[in-house]
Amino acid sequence: MTMRRAGAAAAFILIGILLIAPLPSLRAAPPSSIRTAVVLVAKRNPATGDYVPIGTAFHVGEGWFRTAAHVVTATLPRRFEGKGLDQWSLFDADEFGNPRRFVGPFDIACVDARWKGKDDDGVFPHDSALIRLAGPPPPSVLRTSERRPAAGETVSVWGFPEGSVLFESRSVLLEVTPEWVVIQNETGRPTIGGHSGAPVVDRGELVLGILSGGVRGIAARQRAVPILDAERGCPRPR
Repeated sequence: MTMRRAGAAAAFILIGILLIAPLPSLRAAPPSSIRTAVVLVAKRNPATGDYVPIGTAFHVGEGWFRTAAHVVTATLPRRFEGKGLDQWSLFDADEFGNPRRFVGPFDIACVDARWKGKDDDGVFPHDSALIRLAGPPPPSVLRTSERRPAAGETVSVWGFPEGSVLFESRSVLLEVTPEWVVIQNETGRPTIGGHSGAPVVDRGELVLGILSGGVRGIAARQRAVPILDAERGCPRPR
């Protein structure tokens, strides 16, 4: 088993808050605006190029990306110790959605101080972080929605399930509060492990929230940190 395949299998272990569901069938290739703005977060060995996928992040401008706090605070299982997987890195997808291209390493600029961490049973609010790419920024940027979302509207979650492919999960917006955006998947299009940190976007590709985790025992319902809450907790330097 290659390191990348082992990494994909380890994604469920690395992410403390997992979104568990059967792997859905793949859909059409992602649009270019999404494909270059939404990236895979991984730990990489810079000498060999091997990496272990961890979650998802998205570009908000000038090389700044947002993701979930529990993505960038994840630790590798002991079996990966001593393998040189020390570099936090980003990968973007090819035209088919496969994460092929190494975009560059990144630094963690901010983890929302209000976030209380994670455990095996809880999904805590303010689960967001801000990271900065060390290199040229991608051409596409996801913008923040300035309107108040409405219950019942269709939204999309773009992320890397199991670190394998950039995939669109369509959901219905159930509720918006100051701490949560609550969504429920449409039948047959669930989010799973690896989507953590993914953007929840409206039909105009404007960001409403950052996917944090599922509610245990209610497999079809997920929670996201409202994007305005994330911006308050980790404001982007100007």
